Amino acid sequence: MIYTLQCPDCDEITEFVQMMNDEHVAVDCPSCGRGMTRSNNRCYGMDNFDIRGETVAGSRQVSYDYMDPTLGHIKNRQDRKDKMKAAGLVDYEPNPEMHKHRVEAKRIRSQSNPAVDGDAARAISNEYKTAGKKRMRASIKKSFDDADKAAGIN
Repeated sequence: MIYTLQCPDCDEITEFVQMMNDEHVAVDCPSCGRGMTRSNNRCYGMDNFDIRGETVAGSRQVSYDYMDPTLGHIKNRQDRKDKMKAAGLVDYEPNPEMHKHRVEAKRIRSQSNPAVDGDAARAISNEYKTAGKKRMRASIKKSFDDADKAAGIN
């Protein structure tokens, strides 16, 4: 993870990559060379990130006004839609058949504990297997339909 530390001597604020349990491991300040540890020099305000706004899927997790590697600077949702359309891209939409099986698996989990109840665990597994088989069949059918269309066969 990336942690932000502030040197107690020169007040230099620097980001370091450390493991979560490296709290007491000292890192050297790039300006003055003093050893700093996360346990006593952590600059908490620098680690916060913005979670307002909407994501591409419509949930409220990430704010707009960001840089997309493919589309460039995105100002708002409409700007993103316009740039995607201009680039010939479309948003990901989850498979509705898979969604039905996820909802059923979630319902089963809410009614029993699959870690303890073997029947519930098997029912959840069967939901995902069924969804996977349906998606595979639909994908194969689409491939054959596309091949037939390309060959001019109706």
